[in-house]
Amino acid sequence: WVTVQVPPDTEPGRYTGAITVSPADAEPQQLALELTVLPFDLQAPDMLYSIYYYDQPNDGEPTTSYRGKTPAQIEADLRNMKAHGILSPESRRAFERDKMAELFEIRRRVGVGMETLLYSGIGVGYNNPTEERLETLKKELTEFMDFARPWGFKDIYFYGADERKGEALKAQRPAWQAARDVGAKVW
Repeated sequence: WVTVQVPPDTEPGRYTGAITVSPADAEPQQLALELTVLPFDLQAPDMLYSIYYYDQPNDGEPTTSYRGKTPAQIEADLRNMKAHGILSPESRRAFERDKMAELFEIRRRVGVGMETLLYSGIGVGYNNPTEERLETLKKELTEFMDFARPWGFKDIYFYGADERKGEALKAQRPAWQAARDVGAKVW
């Protein structure tokens, strides 16, 4: 997968070139590249594009795992997502104020997802929760939204349990309603 960033002032037309691939354990190889630049700009998408993304940080060494990345790795991932049109990646980071502030600062610097946040750190997929649990959920959601809104988030969506149907899906409705009661949305 190769991403080619075309400068905005590039003349329309057909361009050719080569890409050199240099593996560590083989001779470099050249691959032909052909690119057609069309005479128009794409419109901004009319829907929100996202992706499941584990943005739980670690304080240690870089990793090749999808979990526990360094802040620099998370920033590189977000830049790559943005380059591919994913402007609102989901966040699964646990709600710890200092860690969320670090993530929000990275997102702001990269320019992704600062109006709409899809957040899975607090789920709303409870089946038939008690009134006490609903009140606790409302407090947790409100605390998170009060923290996130000053960063610029207008719409904050919390995660309902996915892949449910029938009664298991309907059983989440009280928790979803509790979220809506405090101004949250559900995805």
